[in-house]
Amino acid sequence: MNSSFSTVTKNKLVSSFENIELAILNAIDDYENTHDKEKLNREFGMTMQLLNGFAKNLSEEISLGFAEGIFYEPYLYCDKEVAQEMQSVLRGIIQLLIELMDKIAKTIEAELDEESILFLRHLLGELSLSIRFDIVSLPETVIEGKADIGNIYAQLNRINIHNNDHIVVKNLWQNSGRRRLPIYSAKDVAIVMQGPVDYERDFTLETLMRYRKLYPDAMIILSTWYGEVNENLRHLLRAIDIEIVENDIPINRGPSNIACQLDSSLFGIEKAKQNEDIKYVLKTRTDQAFYLPDFLLYFRNMLSTYPVNNENMKSRLIFLGTHGSMCNYPFRITDFMAFGEIEDVTKLYGAPKKFGRLEFTQSDPEIKNAHYYYVLKRALVDSFFDSCNMDEVSRRQVVDKIGKTQDPESFLIQSFCERVVYGKSITSDDDALMLYWKFIKNCAIFIDPDELLFFWDKYGSKYIDISSNVSEGGLTHAAWMSFYYWDI
Repeated sequence: MNSSFSTVTKNKLVSSFENIELAILNAIDDYENTHDKEKLNREFGMTMQLLNGFAKNLSEEISLGFAEGIFYEPYLYCDKEVAQEMQSVLRGIIQLLIELMDKIAKTIEAELDEESILFLRHLLGELSLSIRFDIVSLPETVIEGKADIGNIYAQLNRINIHNNDHIVVKNLWQNSGRRRLPIYSAKDVAIVMQGPVDYERDFTLETLMRYRKLYPDAMIILSTWYGEVNENLRHLLRAIDIEIVENDIPINRGPSNIACQLDSSLFGIEKAKQNEDIKYVLKTRTDQAFYLPDFLLYFRNMLSTYPVNNENMKSRLIFLGTHGSMCNYPFRITDFMAFGEIEDVTKLYGAPKKFGRLEFTQSDPEIKNAHYYYVLKRALVDSFFDSCNMDEVSRRQVVDKIGKTQDPESFLIQSFCERVVYGKSITSDDDALMLYWKFIKNCAIFIDPDELLFFWDKYGSKYIDISSNVSEGGLTHAAWMSFYYWDI
């Protein structure tokens, strides 16, 4: 960039304000425990100085970084309109900082009551979100002596030419942005983010911050384990109205920790059910994010467009396509996310903890690891085209090859189908693959991760975007549409 303002600069401002925010919140917390007003006044006095310094630094950085006429190649030209917009953002943040300092000054002179505590928390949360997301910024793509994205592009180009193929870089931009985030209403939706907190680069925190900025009236819940949430995280989430549900880790975690997933999902959903406004729920994970801004609206619109064709369900369930969601592996749908009406999602994660048919309960090493390898093997031919050319004999042969044991993903969906969709156990006498296809056709929707700008902060997915064209599993959105219109 041709100016001193970049995502690196913005992140420094975010970190600087977060330190001040935590100092204020910790001082409040300490006062609630000790009622030491003299100590509170000292700490508030120091934060007043820090806030003044922060306001000055912020003003200088934005005024310099968004001077009219600067060209941020190739993403943004800072013309008069952009410069004025950023100055408007700056004025809004400064106004909030003035309100914050005014309230702190009055608190030093008077008692700190519950109303004042709530006001301060809310104001700190609003400031934290505005500094993160209202200021546009672009990433620094050259790190002197360490890395240069131009060299990465050049190397990719050589690899592409060598293979006559296309490997590309995908900009997801968690903290960078060429436009301000929009704000949507979704007060009938709860987001339940379950699992252990991902503290690496504050991934869980930053994802929750992003969701709160996008959906200020949605109910957002972090459902995790006792001991996962440190006090700083607790303070920062409370300031932006994120509910925290802390659970005991099950004594019997089950194969592949499936009991942990069921409990943290279900307890988070039960919390959402206490809010009478909630009609829909999204179950997602602490190490995953959707960077498509209007993803919740997209989900709701899909449910309105495609009514469920089963009397035992309120609406269809939306799942992530590919990433192990398969056309020709019975009930094999990735468990990364599920969206639907809250009654249906509750039933999905209310599976009985009877894990006898799960592969990892078996003693034979070949059986214990068979399903992942079978997913990789079936991925070679997994497609709707392969499905529609199977007769019953072929379908049963596929099921026989997979065997009687299951991985957690297929266990979860088959359990739902047995308890809710079909109301009976699915046995070897049934045409399991056909029952699975009818579930796909009548009860589900699949959306590709590419479309949702999905990111998984784990394994190679941190660096490589596995598009639906090369992912494990051929159950893409396009394949689902073919199932939807297939006369079976």
